Amino acid sequence: SGEEPRVAEYIRTELLSDLGDDDETFLLRASILEVVEPAVAEAVTGMDGAAERLRSLARDNRLVVRLAGGAPSYRFHHVLGEYLRAELDRREPGSTQELHRRAAAWFERADRVELAIEHALAGADQATAARLVVAITLPMHYAGHTDVLDRWIRAFDETTFERLPPLAVVGALVNGLTGRAEAAERLARWGWQENAYR
Repeated sequence: SGEEPRVAEYIRTELLSDLGDDDETFLLRASILEVVEPAVAEAVTGMDGAAERLRSLARDNRLVVRLAGGAPSYRFHHVLGEYLRAELDRREPGSTQELHRRAAAWFERADRVELAIEHALAGADQATAARLVVAITLPMHYAGHTDVLDRWIRAFDETTFERLPPLAVVGALVNGLTGRAEAAERLARWGWQENAYR
């Protein structure tokens, strides 16, 4: 684990000690991304020059690996990612949710709705996540991804279903499809309450 003290000390002293402050801040903030693409990394970190930073870091073999394929994209080794996320919480406490929300906004603008939902949920932005889940439910179901819908639905708290009837309708559908009749009935009542769609 990158949070284990001896591992963290090794990463700090052997891999990152010669980094400039800007590069280190960039890595800390970008660590909330599973796949790091320059454009989304700039949106999340608020820092320019992501393409060159990532290219340089990967060239210097700092547990940053360029992925095969067309457009440049990178992945942090899981140990480095764990270290960076723990260090981010220590250095910029409370920032993680905001970084996830920036990622969600970027992915939504790029029409990559599934990733937008994942980051909205990670950023505790249940209103945005709910809106996107409702919009993508039928395509996801018809594509055979009811299991993903189920995971998303389970991530919402009860008050969100009560506050957002369209999400409750989706929740009722997903619970019904996965055999949870009692939960489906409860959410259906919330979803179809009088004036729900006014």
